Amino acid sequence: PPRSQLLQGLPPPSTNGSSTRSDYSEAIAKRAIDQKLKKQLMLRRLRRESKTLASADEWTVLGLRSTDDAELINQAGQRMRRRYEEMVAETDAGELKQLAEQLRVRVTEAHRVLLALVAVYQTYGAPSDPHCREEVAFRKGLVMMMREEVGTAMRLFSAACDERMQSPRNLAYFGWTTFRHKGASAHEEALELLQLSESL
Repeated sequence: PPRSQLLQGLPPPSTNGSSTRSDYSEAIAKRAIDQKLKKQLMLRRLRRESKTLASADEWTVLGLRSTDDAELINQAGQRMRRRYEEMVAETDAGELKQLAEQLRVRVTEAHRVLLALVAVYQTYGAPSDPHCREEVAFRKGLVMMMREEVGTAMRLFSAACDERMQSPRNLAYFGWTTFRHKGASAHEEALELLQLSESL
């Protein structure tokens, strides 16, 4: 760290004797070691957080339960985003800054997705079983449609169909997003899905 940071909080050096100057130099060296150790510990923690959150769902990213409302989502999202923003601002370029920025982006995205998901729940209702993969995939697909991320929505509706193929709702949304995402080249595939949904 810059010498100016190391000097913060230390008394001015005395000119009376070499021992005092030696103590002052030792204090500066100790502070540098402490800051280096703090940075190493922070780096280890961010590496663990990055690995954990990479595969976690949005509720877990913000440390929430699937029954929490928009107010709690906002509080958690703002708190965590502010934490990582402070790390980015206070850290020099390097792995620590890069990890903090990646986690800030991950938290921001989770915050946006959950707010949209709550809006979907208000319209379509929350899943009766929050661990039901079909219902979770379907509602997340609706969120992606709201955000105009049709390719992601198509994959989520496909996942819902994998869990329960005999669902007219799943098939209809899968067919519609398939056509929207792939265009005329997938016309027959999309039409087949829509016809199948109507026949059930």
